[in-house]
Amino acid sequence: MGVVVGVFGPHEAGKSSLVDTLLGNPARQTLLTSTCHYYSWDSAELRATLVDTPGHERYLHHAYATALLTDVAVVCIGPNDANHPTWREFVEVMIGAPVSSLIIVMRGRIAPPELLNLLAPTRFCSAKVFDVDQTDDIQTAIKEAIKQVGPKPGGFNWYMAIDSVDTLPRQGYVVTGVIAKGLPQAGSRASIFPGGHVATLRSVSKTDDVFTLMDAGSRVSMTLLDIDQYKLRSGMLVGSIDDMGSTEFFEAEVQWQHQPSYAAEIRVNIGTEEVTGRLFPSDLSPSLAQIRVNERIAALPGQPLIIRQMHPPLVLGGGVVTSLSATLQRRQEAVF
Repeated sequence: MGVVVGVFGPHEAGKSSLVDTLLGNPARQTLLTSTCHYYSWDSAELRATLVDTPGHERYLHHAYATALLTDVAVVCIGPNDANHPTWREFVEVMIGAPVSSLIIVMRGRIAPPELLNLLAPTRFCSAKVFDVDQTDDIQTAIKEAIKQVGPKPGGFNWYMAIDSVDTLPRQGYVVTGVIAKGLPQAGSRASIFPGGHVATLRSVSKTDDVFTLMDAGSRVSMTLLDIDQYKLRSGMLVGSIDDMGSTEFFEAEVQWQHQPSYAAEIRVNIGTEEVTGRLFPSDLSPSLAQIRVNERIAALPGQPLIIRQMHPPLVLGGGVVTSLSATLQRRQEAVF
């Protein structure tokens, strides 16, 4: 089973140093992590993909794309962050994302009251808090959390959000990402959205050479044939699921952390995309909303997403897509 352990937190919170410690590597001098770095972590027969995510606001979309696929989230709060609100957004994103377990790492074991109050009404009310120097305890907590991750959807209906595209001379185009569901098979046909393109999946391989098992949660490279490169980009979905498609106006079921206003300007993180748009909550069902985005995106029912308010910046909540089509209703007649 491909378990994803994501390490999150503000810039200079000590994420990369913690990852080096978990991997048993010498500490690196890191100035700015601008993209996600993936590592194979094998400890006491527990295998996982360990992801070091960026914390600078310019690159947060990479971190939030990882959060949507993360099973065990480790949020680092730096020595200067405990009394600063920057860490709060990361915790709220983990609450909204389909994360199974949350671990807090900070300087000092006494969590700030704001953190405890934030976690109290959530499924993470008993989240463990560790001092950054308690490396053995942190590793033990991560291992226990990995053991608690349930089975992931299998089968041959699969999909993956593309995070990079490259060219392999005379062999095709290589797309990379983390499998969100199912098991891709070499030689099969795959659909690509937006656009509804079809390609042949020439080969599939894991991006590391440590684990041979490949399933949901595994980071892979796929070589595609019978498609032009200009039809491929980061943010697209590739897969074999019939319900996958393109949309600019869709419906979602959301667990709100902050009550949204009607027609609020928002950012939506879905797959590896971050797009802007507007939010139209339902008057009749508090958990339902219609979302209109400013560019056509790929999506499918059941796909997780994070919704953030633009002005002022605020994590509104997280949920799943329920329908790829929607007809805007006036507030007094909003029906889903």
